[in-house]
Amino acid sequence: MVAVPDYEHGDRMIPSLLEFVILALATYRICRLLIEDRILDAPRNWFFSKVSPSTQFGYLLTCYHCLSMYVGTFVFICYTIVPTVTIPVACVLALSAVTGYISTKLDN
Repeated sequence: MVAVPDYEHGDRMIPSLLEFVILALATYRICRLLIEDRILDAPRNWFFSKVSPSTQFGYLLTCYHCLSMYVGTFVFICYTIVPTVTIPVACVLALSAVTGYISTKLDN
């Protein structure tokens, strides 16, 4: 179990290495969900019917590097506010990311 930092008594708001990896994988998984996964095709197609992918705002939903800055910020803010909720949710997303990676490698 991941220890919850005690910020009132001087603990830094920097995640441990394990938490960092979990948060990073969760950030990747959320970005992939928003950019590529079929389950969000309908909302993504609706968005692109309103905003062209060639615009700066539209490009945001096609670029992992661009979107990950915002998703990573959101994930980190959630971690600093409610780490006891964020880490378990991030673990599920991280496991999904690793499973997807393994599945891709095994299928090729």
